[in-house]
Amino acid sequence: LWSGQRKNWDDARREGVVEPAEGNGQFGKYDWTVPRWVAEEDPTLLSFYGLRGEENRRKLADRFKRPTNWREYCEEMSETKCEPGSGDEFAVRPPENDEEGNSYFVEDAFRGYFRATDKNDCDADPAGCTGHFVDRSCDS
Repeated sequence: LWSGQRKNWDDARREGVVEPAEGNGQFGKYDWTVPRWVAEEDPTLLSFYGLRGEENRRKLADRFKRPTNWREYCEEMSETKCEPGSGDEFAVRPPENDEEGNSYFVEDAFRGYFRATDKNDCDADPAGCTGHFVDRSCDS
């Protein structure tokens, strides 16, 4: 059973919709990875306790910026517009097609870029500002 679902399960069992829960040896796990340097800088990020609650909202909004795709980076953030040979810190060239342009990382070409947006602005929206967690697909 997933955490917090015991009441729903018990109700469904009483209605005859499901059978009693039994262990089958399988389990699921959902977690996140924090780079060592981040953990050393802020050990509270090693546990979900350091991520939850209003008291952590500003910390998360400040720490976890939003990913910027390659096209947006070159058009909106890069001072050189990602011109080849310009020495841009994040991109060696502009994207060559839509697939690249919509990418957040392309090995040896775009190393990725994160920035604060209106969603990170706790001064403008103290009760709604957030940080951003990047998820990965199950097939990678």
